[in-house]
Amino acid sequence: MSLFSDLADKVKIYNPQADTYLLQKAFDFAASAHAEHKRLSGDPYIVHPVAVASILAGLEQDVVTLSAALLHDVIEDAEVDREALAKNFGEEIAKLVEGVTKLSQFTFVSREVRQAENFRKMFVAMGQDYRIIIIKLADRLHNMQTLKYLLPEKQKETALETREIFAPLAHRIGVWKVKWELEDLSFVALEPEKYEEIKSKVSTSRREREEYIFGFIEQVSKILERVAIKTEINGRPKHFYSIYRKMVDQNLEFDEIYDLTAVRVIVDSVKDCYAVLGLIHAAWKPIPGRFRDYIAMPKSNGYQSLHTTVIGQGGRPVEVQIRTREMHRIAEYGIAAHWRYKEGTTDKTLDQKMSWFREMLEWQNELKDAQDFMESLKIGLIIDEIFVFTPKGDVFDLPLGACPIDFAYRVHTEIGHRTVGAKVNGRIMPLDHALQSGDIVEIMTGKKDDPSRDWMRFCKTASARVKIRNWLKKHGEIAQVEAKIPEPIIEAQKDKAIVPAKRKPKSKAAVIVAGLKNVLIKFSRCCSPVPGDPVIGFVTKGKGVSVHRQDCKNAIEHKPLQEKVIKVEWDLLHEVSMPVEIEIEAFDRVGVFKDILAEIAETHTNVASAKISTKRGSTAFLKVKVDVKNLEHLYQVIKVIKNVRDVYSVKR
Repeated sequence: MSLFSDLADKVKIYNPQADTYLLQKAFDFAASAHAEHKRLSGDPYIVHPVAVASILAGLEQDVVTLSAALLHDVIEDAEVDREALAKNFGEEIAKLVEGVTKLSQFTFVSREVRQAENFRKMFVAMGQDYRIIIIKLADRLHNMQTLKYLLPEKQKETALETREIFAPLAHRIGVWKVKWELEDLSFVALEPEKYEEIKSKVSTSRREREEYIFGFIEQVSKILERVAIKTEINGRPKHFYSIYRKMVDQNLEFDEIYDLTAVRVIVDSVKDCYAVLGLIHAAWKPIPGRFRDYIAMPKSNGYQSLHTTVIGQGGRPVEVQIRTREMHRIAEYGIAAHWRYKEGTTDKTLDQKMSWFREMLEWQNELKDAQDFMESLKIGLIIDEIFVFTPKGDVFDLPLGACPIDFAYRVHTEIGHRTVGAKVNGRIMPLDHALQSGDIVEIMTGKKDDPSRDWMRFCKTASARVKIRNWLKKHGEIAQVEAKIPEPIIEAQKDKAIVPAKRKPKSKAAVIVAGLKNVLIKFSRCCSPVPGDPVIGFVTKGKGVSVHRQDCKNAIEHKPLQEKVIKVEWDLLHEVSMPVEIEIEAFDRVGVFKDILAEIAETHTNVASAKISTKRGSTAFLKVKVDVKNLEHLYQVIKVIKNVRDVYSVKR
C-alpha cells in the first residue's frame, strides 16, 4: 500500500466522512515540493511529513491539521512561499504551516539565541492556534524516532532539548501518548546504560507482576459486577523514564518500587467514579496521603481522574486510577482531544484550560535575554502541581515547591509587590517556605510596593520572577546594584567567571547600624546573609546586633518585638567574604563531585568545606560552604553548578 493510502485508511477509522480530497492534495503538493530531498536515513523526504501526519491521526486530529502536517516543511526546506501555500490551501492551513516553520532565514549570534527565538516565535504562533504546538510535538516525536541517523553530538543536543522542553510541553498540554515516548527516547539517547538496566529489570519481573495485577483486576471486576456498574478495567505499565525518575526522586532501589503497573478503571459517569472508589476502599485498605481527587480539582492541563493507592494481597501497594471515558480521552490526547473533527470547531472550555499558557505569553515578551527566557520557559512548563487556598476558600494551582511569594503574585500583581509576610495554616512562615497541597495561605501586605530582589532567588513561577524583575528595573534598583559592582567583575561575568576586583579601602564593619558606632555585630548562621541581601538587625543584650536576612524564619518570628529591631544596611565600600552553604542534589556518577568543584574554582571562589553523602538509589547529596563577596557572586556560583551535567537541583 502507498504512504497516502495508509494514512487515509487510518483517518477513516475515526472519521469516515473525512475530506480525503484535501488530504490527497496536500500529500501530492508536499511530495512534489520535496521530490529532490532525502532524509539522513536515505529515505525520500516525504516519509517524514507523512509520519508526522500519521502520529496526529493517532490523536484523531481533523483533516486541516493533518494537511498542515503534510505541508509543515515546505516553506522552510522546499522554498515554497507563504502566498503560494495560502492560494492553494487557504489562509488557515498557511497560518498553521507558518507557525511551525523555524526562523531559518535569520542569523543569530549563538545557538542559544536561535533556540530561544524559535521557541518565542512558536509560542506566539501557538497563542493564535493551539494546533501549531500539536503539529510541532508530532514533528519532534518522529525526529526522535529517527535520532540514530544524526551525529552523536547532535543526538545528545536534540535529546536534551526534547527532555527539557518538548516532553514537559507535551505533559503541560496533556498529550500523554506523545509525552511518555518523548521521555523514553530522550532517556535512551542521554543515559543508555541506565535505560538498558531498567528495561532489563522490568522485563525480568514482567510475568510475575502481570499475574499479580491480573489477579487484582479480576477481584475488582467481581465486586463491580455485583453492583452492576459498567466498567472497563486494564493495567497501565509505567514507562521506563518515569520508573527511573521515581528511583532518583524517592531514593529507591528498583526492587522497592511495587507500583510499576497502575490499574485503570473506566466508567460511564462521575457518579460511578466515586461509587467505585468507595467499593475499592471498602475491599482494600487505602494508604493515607495517597488519595488525589483530580475530578474536583483538575490539573491545569485539564486532566481529571481519581487516584488512590491500596494495600493488595501480600502487603503490596497497588495504584488505582478511576475516570470516565471522556476523562480518559482527554488524559490520552490532552488539548488535542478538543478538536471536533466532524464540526471542525473547538471545545469552548479550551481557553479556560489553557489559561496558564496565556500567562506565559504575558511574560515571555519581557525577557529579552535568551538565557533568561529559556530558564523561565523551563520553569513555566513544570506541571507537578499543588493546590492551595485563600482564607475565603478560593483555590489556586501552583508548581511543586512554590512559596508564598508565588501565591501572592498569582492572586494579584499589587498584592505580590506589597507582600511583607505570610501566614500558612494560621502560622507565620518565611516567604521562601515551600507550600503543600491543601495549605491555606494569607498574605500580609504593607502600605506601598516594596518587592525584594532576593525574592527572585526562591520563587518558582516564571510570572512572579518577571513581575519582580520588571518592578526593580522600573525603579532602577537592578541598575543601581549593577552599578555598584566593580567594573572588572561585571566584565568577567560575561565570560562566566568572576575575577578579583581592585581592592577598596576597608571599613570596620560590613554593615552600617543606624545611630550606633563601634557596635558589636554578629552575622546570623541560620540564614547566612551576604552583601546584597535585604537585612534586618536585632539588638541582643550583651551581644550587640544580630544581622539576619529579612526573609529569615527567625527574623520573621521576632519582628513583632519592634523595640528590638534596628535598621542596618550593607556598607558597599567594605569588601568582605561571607560564608554561605549551598545544597546540591546530583546523579551519583563517578566524577560529579570533581566536576562541581572544578566549576566553582573557575569563578575564583574559595571552598571552605564540602560534605557528600549518597542515599539509596543513585542520588548524591552535597553541602558546599563557599566564601562569596556579594549576592551577584553567589548567584554566579549557583549558576555554574546548575550547568554541571547530572546536577538536579541547587539551593542556598
